[in-house]
Amino acid sequence: MKITLRMLGHLRDVYFGGKDLLEVEIDKPLKLIEILEKINLPPTMAMAYLKEGKPIHKETILEGGEEVIILSPLSGG
Repeated sequence: MKITLRMLGHLRDVYFGGKDLLEVEIDKPLKLIEILEKINLPPTMAMAYLKEGKPIHKETILEGGEEVIILSPLSGG
């Protein structure tokens, strides 16, 4: 089973070398926070998580086949 993570903002540059999509293979349903640990992304680095355009919590259980959008904190001046 695969979970697709779509990185938006500086996360893709800082943590994933410019990649905006990352597929994570899972063998059982996992909480989003467990998937974040698996890819070494501290949950505090994201501002929000979206699944099917709706906000989800890092404790949300993902079964496989989902795409989760990970938004980095906004910054600028």
